[in-house]
Amino acid sequence: MADIFMEMQGGADLMAQLSGMSKSARNKIVKPALAAGAKIVAKAVRRHARGGLFKSDTMAKMVKVKVWNSKRRRGETVAKVYADERVDKRTVKVQGRNVPFAVVANIQEYGKKDGSLPPHPFFRPGYAESKDSAMLEIERVAKEKLAEAAK
Repeated sequence: MADIFMEMQGGADLMAQLSGMSKSARNKIVKPALAAGAKIVAKAVRRHARGGLFKSDTMAKMVKVKVWNSKRRRGETVAKVYADERVDKRTVKVQGRNVPFAVVANIQEYGKKDGSLPPHPFFRPGYAESKDSAMLEIERVAKEKLAEAAK
C-alpha cells in the first residue's frame, strides 16, 4: 500500500503552545486531532475504493484508521489509514489464482506489472482530495482540546 506521511503543522501560536507542553499532555491534544484528520482521509479513500476490481464495498470496508503513540518515534503520536486484511479473510480468484484481499488491495492500487489488470488507485487520490480538509480538522480539534486543557 502507499505509505503517506503527514506532518502536523499549524499556526505558529498553536505549534508554540504544543511545544511548551509535556509529552503526555501534548498527546492528549494531538491524538484526538490526528484521529479526526485521519477519519476524513479514510472517508475519502473509502469513496475511491468502490469500483475497480470489485463492485461491492468489500475494499472500502477494509480501510481502517489507527492512532497510537509510537515507541520507535520517541512517543510521537501516529495516525495511520490502511487496508486491514483481517476484515475479510477470504481469498479472491484473480486470473485463476486465489489471492488474499490485502494483495488485491495492492493490485487495485497499482495494477499488475504485466498490464493484465489496470490500476484503480484509491489511497493516493483519496489522500490528495482530502489532505487540506484533514489538516484544517486537525488544527480545529487541536485548538479545541487546547482550550479545554486551559480551563
